[in-house]
Amino acid sequence: MKQLSITSATSLSEKGATIRKIQSLLGHANLTHTERYTLHTDKHLKKAIELLDQEGNAQNVSSSLEPQHYFGDQSIVIIKPMYKDESGQLSTAAPVYFAQFVIANEGKAPAMQLEIGLFDSNMNRLSSRRDPVLMIGDKIVWRPNLHQTDGNYFVVCQYKKALPESQSEIWYQSWLPFRLTEAPKIGEFFVATGEIILKKNVTPSEKLTIF
Repeated sequence: MKQLSITSATSLSEKGATIRKIQSLLGHANLTHTERYTLHTDKHLKKAIELLDQEGNAQNVSSSLEPQHYFGDQSIVIIKPMYKDESGQLSTAAPVYFAQFVIANEGKAPAMQLEIGLFDSNMNRLSSRRDPVLMIGDKIVWRPNLHQTDGNYFVVCQYKKALPESQSEIWYQSWLPFRLTEAPKIGEFFVATGEIILKKNVTPSEKLTIF
């Protein structure tokens, strides 16, 4: 069977074709390869990301870049998904289903009053957790309830830098957009993430009500 071109595949995605159908037409053995096209061509997700990038405070950071290049000696909270294989074991060799998010402080200062929230594309809060501090190099494993409908979502981390009492608070946010798709196997989901968005100098009006 003749394989579909990438351009045609993205067009089909925008018209509502299922990811499994596009995977078959592209001849992909791994579903995560196909998810890249359905994620990055989703118009609703692009619009949501554009709303975040205001006043020059947002920085899109590819996982292949060093975030310290943007934030210097600050707290930097990174959000990454982890996956499991068909047997349910965590896997980096053959990842299939979503397992959990790992939230790590990869900066050079503790992240204080860390709040983590799961939001849908309309910014309705679906799940949350709070940690008083995330030290340098520390990680949190978080598996929110993903029993939602297929669509676009965000994991948002909101935190501040530890400063002397005489100095004003400086708040930061990390946004990870992702596309959620229910897998054929009951209770499992596919998660395809976009690029993380780091926001510094978050104003009081931009802070989210996570709790």
